[in-house]
Amino acid sequence: MKAGEVIIKFKPDASRSDVVGILSDLHATRLKHFRRIRADHERISGISVESAIHRYRGHRAVEFIEPNYLYQASVVPDDPDFPLLWGLHNTGQVAGGTPGADISALDAWDVTTGSRDIVVAIIDTGIDYTHPDLAANIYTNPREIPGNGRDDDGNGFVDDVRGWDFRNFDNDPRDDAGHGTHVAGTVGAVGNNGVGVVGVNWHVRLMPLKFLGADGFGTTAGAIGCVEYATMMGVQIMSASWGGGGFSEALRQAIFDANNAGILFVAAAGNEGQNTDIFPNYPSGFDLPNIISVAATTPSDSKASFSNYGLESVDLGAPGVGILSTTPGNTYSVFNGTSMATPHVSGALALVLARYPGIAIASAKALLLNSVDRIPSLSGLVLTGGRLNAARALQGSDSIPPDPILDLAALGTGSNTITVEWTATGDDGRNGTASEYDIRYAAFAIHEDNFNAAPRFQGAPRPAAAGSHERIVIQGLSSATTYYVAMKARDEFGNASPISNVVSASTLEAPDIQVSPDSLSAALLTGAVTTRTLTLRNLTGGTLDFGIDVSFSPAPPGSGGASPAGAAGLPPAGTAGPPLQWSDYARAAAATSGPAPPSASRRTGATTLPSVITDPPGDAPIVDLIELRALSERGNLQVEMEFSTEINPFNFGGFLSLDIDQNRDTGRPPSFGNGFQDIGTEFEFDFFTLGAGVLSLRDAFSGTVVASIPVEVGPRTLRFTAPLALLGNDDGSIDVTGVLGDNFGPTDWFPDSGHGTIMGRRWLSFEPGSGTVSPGGSVDVAVTFDASGLFGGGYDALIRVA
Repeated sequence: MKAGEVIIKFKPDASRSDVVGILSDLHATRLKHFRRIRADHERISGISVESAIHRYRGHRAVEFIEPNYLYQASVVPDDPDFPLLWGLHNTGQVAGGTPGADISALDAWDVTTGSRDIVVAIIDTGIDYTHPDLAANIYTNPREIPGNGRDDDGNGFVDDVRGWDFRNFDNDPRDDAGHGTHVAGTVGAVGNNGVGVVGVNWHVRLMPLKFLGADGFGTTAGAIGCVEYATMMGVQIMSASWGGGGFSEALRQAIFDANNAGILFVAAAGNEGQNTDIFPNYPSGFDLPNIISVAATTPSDSKASFSNYGLESVDLGAPGVGILSTTPGNTYSVFNGTSMATPHVSGALALVLARYPGIAIASAKALLLNSVDRIPSLSGLVLTGGRLNAARALQGSDSIPPDPILDLAALGTGSNTITVEWTATGDDGRNGTASEYDIRYAAFAIHEDNFNAAPRFQGAPRPAAAGSHERIVIQGLSSATTYYVAMKARDEFGNASPISNVVSASTLEAPDIQVSPDSLSAALLTGAVTTRTLTLRNLTGGTLDFGIDVSFSPAPPGSGGASPAGAAGLPPAGTAGPPLQWSDYARAAAATSGPAPPSASRRTGATTLPSVITDPPGDAPIVDLIELRALSERGNLQVEMEFSTEINPFNFGGFLSLDIDQNRDTGRPPSFGNGFQDIGTEFEFDFFTLGAGVLSLRDAFSGTVVASIPVEVGPRTLRFTAPLALLGNDDGSIDVTGVLGDNFGPTDWFPDSGHGTIMGRRWLSFEPGSGTVSPGGSVDVAVTFDASGLFGGGYDALIRVA
């Protein structure tokens, strides 16, 4: 729309005083009178177009008031190779092609050809940023001075003028493979410049981020570096035409961090021709709200034979066969793959963001997925059952923003909090439900002009229906400080309401906590329980919000432990290349193992450890576990394993997988699991090194060995002890699964489904564990000592009150 202009029509019976009053309030200057429809084109000042429409839509004197929208002529780009780009405009130019089996780019360009306000990070092999068809659309860092050898913008990267190379860790992300340049051309080769091809966006900024080398491989660390850099630099979209390797919690968290920063992540579904619901592909297979996973389609609207698919793990299809695009050295090439389909979707998303500035990423994703052309070849194979249609995602926009929130109120303050409430506005004016709230707070007065400069509150709730009561607590504020709070509501197209009324409130002074006594103790017999009192006092005029936590001290030296260790010749699990096989672990262990040292004694005897998992005897050859017994106490994890037959430490392998936080969604799948075991693994005991008299404790995310654990080997038993401190676990409650076998492969899974649980000895508890102490007040906390199930001895813990 044209800034500062509206078209308004007054009702025939409008009074002169109403008309004059409205035009005066808008500081309106008539530009044109439309005699036949009796409306006026007015230039306004001192008020935004959105606010003017909000103020006078529905006024008794106004028939309508609306923006002066911008339109453009339907155009076909003059790029000479545009007729070859069937994915953008399919006329049947490819043999066997189906006219119309494309993303409807021509119709999309009637709405927008993109915007240089949108930055798309191309995370790949780099980009030939001097290519004549790309150079004008390459991102440059406006806060970095080229070639001065300084980190001008203070982001930790010197002379990062046009992205970064995380493969060679330098500031030249030039493409030496061709793949990234090809991807970049599909997203945003310059349009209508009389040269070569055209991208889905004629106008956009492409950020080159390189972590894949000329051989096409890269590492998890490199990928994370790219994602974190792009997030830090505030891109809107990341395009990831790569995948492979195993599940990486580190990469998942980096992409989720991008989600929290409002960034979409478009990923290739992979080229193995398999169902990724069963055989996951990463990163496209991460279950994160900002990821869009893309399959490949052909010129005849079939699924490409090589393309992965998955009703739950792949979102939509896009052209990915016979795709012409830019390649290094002022060349153009035809590539196939989901790598080629992905930038079609990244480009379409960039058009959506250009069309609807401010749209929430969840709304942009939903808009794109709900706009597909449903085709038989993808029905039941991908989530939407359809192929990308960029034009439909840009049509039928809602131009009516939510009404402003006018009853924002500050209810109360704490030393670092302010509580505010308001009445929910709607999606269209005061009807329906808005899509998101944008809440800002600052120690300076907030108004329309500086609204975006104020920090944004990250905990805003999802809007309720219009008229609902809403309340939040803004936390993490400085004490004894006056803050201003204001907000806007947005609809699913990113249309923002005018700014709310602005409220201010002052936080209280900082609290001063006093805890007494300094220490607590109790002497108990096993099984006894007693309570002591811990008193918290707030000595100042501010409120004291407290929480209590405890860490349990490990057992004294000599009660079992571990030593640092190398990785037995194995690369980290996240290293690019094929996944590690069972035989890889066996070979690496054999290369480093010798006879078991004397410390690996062969004793047997009764056990005092509780049973965690029982497994039927005789259900596996060679290595056959019948019971896993374990206990966490005195800062140590003690484990005993019993087998149906005598074990051979030199022909033995497998993993005991540990879910430390007992949350299957936060770890990686257990190594060589059978698909029915249901934990999220943070650490694993590796049994392939049993021949050396030790177990290797591995970080499940990186695959690296963090410690070697001495093990006692009996004819049919294994016993070992590991400090809980190595696992970052205080109380020792852990969910476990396992798999064992010989040097040739796994034979015995335990349990066959689900998991076992090692019960910790949390002998100290608190009531209440958190709360608020008013100024000058106090709270008594009951501290319970519970010796149930504990062995004789001394137990120490550190109580933290914060």
